[in-house]
Amino acid sequence: MLTDARSAVRGVSFLVLGMFIFSLQDIAIKWIGGDFPIMEIVILRGIVAVPCTLLFLRLEGQRGQPTQMAGEQLPSAPAIDSSKR
Repeated sequence: MLTDARSAVRGVSFLVLGMFIFSLQDIAIKWIGGDFPIMEIVILRGIVAVPCTLLFLRLEGQRGQPTQMAGEQLPSAPAIDSSKR
């Protein structure tokens, strides 16, 4: 039960952090928006975002949640019989 509460707090914290980062991006773009063309701003944002994303993925490592357990099959959708129409 305690781990569920910690997990929820951690999730909300990441959500707030993400919103804060988007707000900082918005402020930075509006600040430099009048001086630079939009394509330069987009490229600059990409140059900053890609290393940050790669760092995050590297830190995440193997802790991501798998889509299925090892050796377990995902349930298949039921077959549709088209001859009943």
